[in-house]
Amino acid sequence: MMFRKKPIIFVLILVSMISFPSFIHSNVNNFSPYQISIPPSDAYADEIVEGVSYIYLFGENALGAPDGEYAQLLLEYTNGILTLDMGRYEKILNGTGDDFTVHCLSGGYIVKAGNDVKQPLTTLGEGENTTSFDLADGGLVEARYVQVQYLNGTVVYLDAIEALNGEIPLPEAMIPDITPVDDFWVWENSSKVEFTWEISEYHPWNYTIIVNDIIYEQGEWLETNIDFSYDIDGPEVLQIMLEANDYYGYSAGDTVTVEIREIDKASSLSVILSLLSLFGVVYILKKNK
Repeated sequence: MMFRKKPIIFVLILVSMISFPSFIHSNVNNFSPYQISIPPSDAYADEIVEGVSYIYLFGENALGAPDGEYAQLLLEYTNGILTLDMGRYEKILNGTGDDFTVHCLSGGYIVKAGNDVKQPLTTLGEGENTTSFDLADGGLVEARYVQVQYLNGTVVYLDAIEALNGEIPLPEAMIPDITPVDDFWVWENSSKVEFTWEISEYHPWNYTIIVNDIIYEQGEWLETNIDFSYDIDGPEVLQIMLEANDYYGYSAGDTVTVEIREIDKASSLSVILSLLSLFGVVYILKKNK
């Protein structure tokens, strides 16, 4: 029987490249070194949705409660549109009677609503001046976004969107609960450092990840868990810090130390030679049977 050397060498190379994590310790602590943007909790629109809003002036005047200051929807090469976000945890709900009111001073307009601005919103009807609408007219159970589109008149003056039936989150006293990630090490020939923070939280809001005192990633916290990925570019020690903030401004954090170790080529060669010798002995024994 002929002994094949190439597969064995390939296996040995793979063995020499394996990363062996060494779990040590981690810690969870509550801190807030960065400013937290706490959203208003009310029955009115919080933000303009850019990308699906155009041909308007003073759009910010349509946010918040009615105050006599107006956004303006215009008619130019097409009808002006203003799409408003009621808030991540402040959706309009289908209830008894009309569900929300569009506060306008003048002009005719079309109103649409829905939960996903990447898809066509559902038309609920037309309005003039201040008009109320029912989600049931479009077969909707809830809606996060309301879109007002110019229909007629010189200008549509839009003051506010007011939810008559909606969810307004009640204050909670629960800090995000982070499952600690243990410190570990990997070899420098690994392509990435990757792990996931598991977090229990009913109202996630935003997060910040800092690597060696530099902000590495931050943004809207959409899911319960937060993934981390870092491209390896040689040996180093990473101090990775997470701060997770919920809707109410409560925050929690975790710090993980990851050591990216340099490969000792002499030691690796020694291991390979030892394993080759072992396979050689096995081969000789098999050959002499």
